[in-house]
Amino acid sequence: RRSLEGGRHHIRQTEFTEDVFETEFLKVMKNVHATIERNEMRQVERDRRDATKLEWEQVAMVLDRFLLVVFVVATTTVTFVILYQRQL
Repeated sequence: RRSLEGGRHHIRQTEFTEDVFETEFLKVMKNVHATIERNEMRQVERDRRDATKLEWEQVAMVLDRFLLVVFVVATTTVTFVILYQRQL
């Protein structure tokens, strides 16, 4: 009789250990899933910021070239106006 009770105790102990393992495993899996989700959200945000940065860099390049042309035209115009006034 004692061996039967010992066997039942061992079965209950094994079931308890399996339940604890399953519970802990599920916790770990939830943490892994949450970490992956956060990582994906960070990547999406980083991609959005990179796209915005690229757009602003393109705007800055176009504006820079436009202002260079304005500067060259204005400088050339003022130079010719000053030289023309001197000849009069």
